[in-house]
Amino acid sequence: MLCARGELFTRKDFSQRLGLTIIAVGFIAATITWAWHMPLATYAILGLSAAIDFTLFFVVGNLLECYNCHAEFRGLEHLGEFQAFNLETHERYRQQSARLREATENPRGP
Repeated sequence: MLCARGELFTRKDFSQRLGLTIIAVGFIAATITWAWHMPLATYAILGLSAAIDFTLFFVVGNLLECYNCHAEFRGLEHLGEFQAFNLETHERYRQQSARLREATENPRGP
């Protein structure tokens, strides 16, 4: 067992922040070139952003992450045995964590 809870999911081993930055820079640059009436440059920028995203999707590997403690496990052989991210499971752990945090911050007295 990799984690005490044992509920793990697979995701891409790539920074979401970096991915959003790539998309945001492409969008801003395309918006500027569109405002300057340069449609070919706009389409080229959007195409390049999409190509970068597409390439990274296939080049970057996967990792396992725990729903409870967010521990990350890289370089494992049997990643295909685990499920992808499940929003229902994530929400269950998020609500459980919020209830535990609230209980420790506001202990009920006798």
